[in-house]
Amino acid sequence: MVRRRQQKSKKRVFKLILLLVTVICIGILARQEYQIYQIRQEKEATRQRLEQIEQNNSALETEKQNLHDPAYIEKLAREEYNMVKQNEIPVFIVDNAKEKDKEKENK
Repeated sequence: MVRRRQQKSKKRVFKLILLLVTVICIGILARQEYQIYQIRQEKEATRQRLEQIEQNNSALETEKQNLHDPAYIEKLAREEYNMVKQNEIPVFIVDNAKEKDKEKENK
């Protein structure tokens, strides 16, 4: 009878140890899966940033090529800096719509 109790007690201890090892392994696997998930998220975010940087780089390369074109430089000078050639008379059109809107707001 004592042997049976010892055998049952050994079986319970073995089952308890087995359960404990199983729980620890499941915890380790869950943590690793979460780390893999985080790495995949970071990879996707990095891929998107890389794509944006490549698009920006492409736009800058196009701008760089355009800066070698005298017609493009002239266009920029005229549109952005209101420059004119020698003996040209600049004409500025003033839009009164903004002033009218401000007058309506004040009323």
